[in-house]
Amino acid sequence: MINTLTPEQQEAEEQRIEQEISELNGIIDGWEDIDPIYMHREIRELRHRVMFVHTRCESSVGLLLGKYVLAPARGTIEKTTSQIMMTHFDNVVSETDFARKVTMAYKFGLIERTLKGKLFDVNNLRLIFSHPKSHDAEIKEFLDRKNYLEALKKLKAAYDEFNDLFRKIEEAAKEKTGI
Repeated sequence: MINTLTPEQQEAEEQRIEQEISELNGIIDGWEDIDPIYMHREIRELRHRVMFVHTRCESSVGLLLGKYVLAPARGTIEKTTSQIMMTHFDNVVSETDFARKVTMAYKFGLIERTLKGKLFDVNNLRLIFSHPKSHDAEIKEFLDRKNYLEALKKLKAAYDEFNDLFRKIEEAAKEKTGI
């Protein structure tokens, strides 16, 4: 699209967009403020952290599975072909639920049993926050500081172990290529 706005019009449009975003954010934040389950700021923050860590872990498992599938072809196909294949694989794997991805990664020897357990812990936390009506009592348990702390520790443990795994993979690749 060709921009036909003057600099002043462009600036006014950007300000209008920012104002509308701010208003909509305020409205949506207000919904959380009056939702009995999420009235507590820390419960909302924990939910956001759970969703973030779950999403990052799910992406990482997908990446591991993609590299596993493409490993036999590595070195025999061009990089662009490999990227296209990875994109298609991502499309397929995105239709697979988290638990199946983790189970496949474990069965293929891509992750250890400890990481599998930690990923299921993260998934269980995600399930609690994704289905609040079914898990109202469990969510309220996070108001207890010990339970809140335990949830944060589970998130950190899974993320840390994934970081360690990827660091080892990167080091092994460097050793193999000498780069």
